Amino acid sequence: MSNSSPSVDFDRRGYAAFAPLCIAFLNQHAREFDAALMTFAH
Repeated sequence: MSNSSPSVDFDRRGYAAFAPLCIAFLNQHAREFDAALMTFAH
């Protein structure tokens, strides 16, 4: 992989900005996701 690729650098910044939002969303809706997973698992 080449670090000179602007798309790779953009993806890294995008992930760095998106990850905290995704984590916050998962934490906020953890119970709903757990209930859904349990429903599908059983």
